Amino acid sequence: MLDFVIISGPTAVGKTQFVEDLAVKKNAEIISADSQTVYKYLDIGTAKPGSNDNIKYHLIDVVDPDKNYDVSNFISDVEEAVKRIRNKNKKILISGGTPMYINKLIYGLTDAPGKDEEIRSKLKKEAEKKGKVFLYEKLKKIDPVSAENIHENDLYRIIRALEIYEITGKTRTFWHNKTPKPRYNYLYFILNRDRKKLYTRINKRVDKMILEGLVEEVKDLIEEKNYTGNEYGFNAIGYREVVDYLNGKIHKDEMVRLIKRNTRRFAKRQLIWFRKEEGTVEYNLSKVNESLVLNDIIEKIKKRGGLK
Repeated sequence: MLDFVIISGPTAVGKTQFVEDLAVKKNAEIISADSQTVYKYLDIGTAKPGSNDNIKYHLIDVVDPDKNYDVSNFISDVEEAVKRIRNKNKKILISGGTPMYINKLIYGLTDAPGKDEEIRSKLKKEAEKKGKVFLYEKLKKIDPVSAENIHENDLYRIIRALEIYEITGKTRTFWHNKTPKPRYNYLYFILNRDRKKLYTRINKRVDKMILEGLVEEVKDLIEEKNYTGNEYGFNAIGYREVVDYLNGKIHKDEMVRLIKRNTRRFAKRQLIWFRKEEGTVEYNLSKVNESLVLNDIIEKIKKRGGLK
């Protein structure tokens, strides 16, 4: 039998409603595999699922925006969530758009080195003096594969990748490619759409977020909860652009344009990662009716002996 089923895909593809429909049919609870919905208060820009009495989510609103949350925290929290769900005799679905989290859950963490505070401090000072882009360009020369999967504003992960190289003389990609056997029995499904249609959905979702009050949400976090906008949670696409707008660095139209562009670029990076994963089944929702996809997934689950 399967330990769990994974439903993933690029941002705005339509994962939330799909996995909720599957959860109802399979009497399952959902573990979120999203590096941004773990942060409290960041609701609109992370497209957190709405409240639904019939659906139970785990790993949403886990930490405050000023706390670092990484893949090791995710794996530990998933393992605890699995125990809780199994104790209720419920099935488990994992859904989210952070493919690196899903990969490391399946295969476990690599034996890459731990932290070196001296190296980190040196790299942080270098970023303060020369800027994030300087470190990002350095990473592109040392480890272009990692740079492709790390946003140029994600200083924490840029520093971590450079730190690994300075400690070991080998790249982050080298360590991440030392992949052991899967730790779980699972099925992994990717939802996708034709690029043009996906990008249209992304643009419309950004417009909807603005109308729903994304700017006001960020403004409230800064003015009422005393965040600066430089905390870990604000690295999420949407939030960093709004912070720049509120700080007078860009106009509102430019803010919206950048959120849309950066979200499209993020979707592209997600798809690059998904295509490197082994054993996934991809469905193009632009060409296949979602109800047919849902039924096909249910049949595949049955053929594998069902969910524990």
